[in-house]
Amino acid sequence: MKVDALKVKLAFLSKKSVALLQLLSCFESDIPYLVDAYEKLEDLRIVLETNCVAANITFETRAAILHQFEEAFSLAVQKPDKYMTEGQPGINYVKACRIFKPQNTVLLSRHKEDYSAILGFAQISDDEFAKYINVIGSQAVQNSTDINPLDVLTFWKSVCDRLPSLHTLAKMYLSSLKTRADAESSFSKYNQILSPQRLSLSEDTIRMLEFLYWNLNVVTS
Repeated sequence: MKVDALKVKLAFLSKKSVALLQLLSCFESDIPYLVDAYEKLEDLRIVLETNCVAANITFETRAAILHQFEEAFSLAVQKPDKYMTEGQPGINYVKACRIFKPQNTVLLSRHKEDYSAILGFAQISDDEFAKYINVIGSQAVQNSTDINPLDVLTFWKSVCDRLPSLHTLAKMYLSSLKTRADAESSFSKYNQILSPQRLSLSEDTIRMLEFLYWNLNVVTS
């Protein structure tokens, strides 16, 4: 019975872990690509929700491990569900940033005020916003093909003259990180640098040491 249960668990994990790990990898802190974050979070919630009830398990082993699967996925799905409904004040910002992906212009709201969570968006002129969402963005999507797909970064570089204000915002927000892990690591590194034996270090020296730490890691990685 234990051997059968172990086989089922391993088979289940090998089947489900690939999609789960692919989604989780999208939220690595060093990937500055925000416009797909909300969709990936939705996909993650769906994967977890659809696996809250185990399936395709033989009757003999189902009863032994069903509760384990249900409990694991039920607990896991609470995290993205909380983030997307009530627990994460930044979710409206992440949701609004989807507008910087031209492919989303046909699906998202066409009202500029719906993107007020993006700092600086209110200053975009109504004409420029309408030009992007009704003409330039949709034309770029129509002109893309499977062989020549629309690249978001290339698109914004190509429209910097026609959509100057939006281009400036897009350039800034497309390089935003999806998590705060690096920021928290930075604070931790400050605490290590500014040890009790180094309290006399100047602010400039601390900044330079911090800069060297992170950039030497980039160069050697």
